[in-house]
Amino acid sequence: MRHMATKTKLNIKELNEKGKKIYEEELKNRLEGKYDNKLVAIEVNSGKYYIADRPLDAIHKAQKDFPDEIFYIARVGSPYVYTL
Repeated sequence: MRHMATKTKLNIKELNEKGKKIYEEELKNRLEGKYDNKLVAIEVNSGKYYIADRPLDAIHKAQKDFPDEIFYIARVGSPYVYTL
């Protein structure tokens, strides 16, 4: 896991790429099977993550440590956060 990093402004594409990479390479094997269908909010500069049943709950947990950041959101065990 990474240590706290200085705040870096990323565009949405960069945020998505970093978040997806962190999830796939560092978190997927650790979370899947244990937290399937939960939502995970990832702070991409530190790699710190927060799990909840709903996206906003995960974000609110993450904002306690990173109040000014934007987070990558993933559904554990699924390529989609929502399906229609």
